[in-house]
Amino acid sequence: MIINWLGHSFFKIETQNNVIAIDPFNEEKVGVKPSRFKASISLSTHNHMGHNNLDLIMGDPFVLKTPGEIEINDIFIKGIESSHNGANDDLIKNTIFIIDSEEIRLVHLGDYSDKKIKDNLLEKLGNVDILLLPISDKKGGKLVEEAGSIVKQIEPKIVIPMHYDPKKEKDILDRFIKEVGAKPEELDKLNIRKNNISEDEDSPIQLIILQN
Repeated sequence: MIINWLGHSFFKIETQNNVIAIDPFNEEKVGVKPSRFKASISLSTHNHMGHNNLDLIMGDPFVLKTPGEIEINDIFIKGIESSHNGANDDLIKNTIFIIDSEEIRLVHLGDYSDKKIKDNLLEKLGNVDILLLPISDKKGGKLVEEAGSIVKQIEPKIVIPMHYDPKKEKDILDRFIKEVGAKPEELDKLNIRKNNISEDEDSPIQLIILQN
């Protein structure tokens, strides 16, 4: 599995048989030109311009932008409904995506920003290998401490922060690193296989900072 962070909450994930786009953004909203590429699956966690530019993705991808389940080419994806900043408006409900491929479980939290993960949601997430989670809400970075608590609840093997501006919000990233308490590793992309992920429950969390 190869994971590229393309800014904001936008990821390109390559597996053996698929290319997945998650949360492609609109340039007007984020302020940078988003990458274009061909994908077989395109996911959108919620209906905001920073997350729903599905027309950006080339090819004829299968689209999932609501809770549901799909299985394509040895990949299983499950979307779970959650709140966006605690709101229940239909336009801003958030979908958490669980992606199971190559014996790796990856979770993209979208704009989930409750202070903690409820027990029933925690059970649905299961044993998470890689967690992609937001750390900034553009309101002073109040998500940082909450994001740190969520990492401690989920206990992923690998955590990758997203939804922040690495040029303008380095202070927020530094605060998040401190919250997690792990030495970060900076990479252009993460190329990972199941046998690279420790099965030891006592092994420390790997904190990966992806460049874009």
